[in-house]
Amino acid sequence: GSVEIVADGVQAPPTEPVRVLTQYEEMMQELNHILAAVSVHQDEFEQDKKDKAADGMERVLYLLDSTHTFRRLCLYLNHSTVFEFIIMAVIIISCVFLVFDPPARDIPNYQFPTLDEIVLTSWSTASLAIFLVEFVVRVVSYGLLQTKYAYLKNGWNQMDFTVLVLSTVEATGIFQGGAFSRVLRLSRTLRPLRLMKRNQGMRVVIDALITTLPPVGYVMIFWSFSLVVFGIIGKGLLGNKLYSCTTPGAEFPAGRLECAGLHVNDAGWMAPRSWHNPPFNFDSLIESMLALFRVNTDKYVDVLFASMDVTSRDQSPDTYYSVYNSLYVVAFLIVGSLFTIN
Repeated sequence: GSVEIVADGVQAPPTEPVRVLTQYEEMMQELNHILAAVSVHQDEFEQDKKDKAADGMERVLYLLDSTHTFRRLCLYLNHSTVFEFIIMAVIIISCVFLVFDPPARDIPNYQFPTLDEIVLTSWSTASLAIFLVEFVVRVVSYGLLQTKYAYLKNGWNQMDFTVLVLSTVEATGIFQGGAFSRVLRLSRTLRPLRLMKRNQGMRVVIDALITTLPPVGYVMIFWSFSLVVFGIIGKGLLGNKLYSCTTPGAEFPAGRLECAGLHVNDAGWMAPRSWHNPPFNFDSLIESMLALFRVNTDKYVDVLFASMDVTSRDQSPDTYYSVYNSLYVVAFLIVGSLFTIN
């Protein structure tokens, strides 16, 4: 029995074999739960395989069915590890060749190591041909757009297709010598992005970043709203008050009227005076927002001290005359930079 009867009808604790049996039953229950979960996942995986297999039976490009010899060859290559390895190797070699490709051939005294232009052009043509073969294999295997697992229904394939189109246009030389040719040349830097498609870890990271874009958009809307509000406040508080004279002789309490004529500097040269506005100001809403954007990029020191030296309109600034204006800049630093940007 599972218990022992002792004196006065009191039940003794279970014996050691019974404890082992109870633990075994608990372990078996947990194992059954795990096997059930694995079975569900396996069923989903098998169903996905069946869906892809069924999709492979569909007619692609309105021409090729599953029995066509060329499509069967493409399906074989599409699932071939060797073919995938070749594509990966070509992408890596193309990235290495980008290091030795100078931005322009007419740069004088270019000190960095480069490869011969014929070698780079030949490899670019060969790699483009391989990528075109890959594109044909993928499209013939599962279709371009009309099937369930079509090539262009995948975001990573869309990125591959964009890089391929730009590379093809560049190779044709249609826009050679023009401004657009430089843009096409810059498109070569997108080739390393093709590696992300073939690395599951990198794809997870990029997908996570893309998922965070909507919340980031909400933050940017709040930041834009705060920029407009503080811009209006700054226009009313500091608008047309940051002007100063470019030469000595018009110090506070003098101002715009005294900042006229010529000034003789220490070297004996005469220089014209002018009533100068700094590159950052709050004279309009747009200028206020640009000045606050400067504050957001940690270039707030000049704006902070200029706001603290403000006196009145058409009057020269004076050191720490309006020290409480610093609270405006500090408040935007807290709201716009500390909370929003971080």
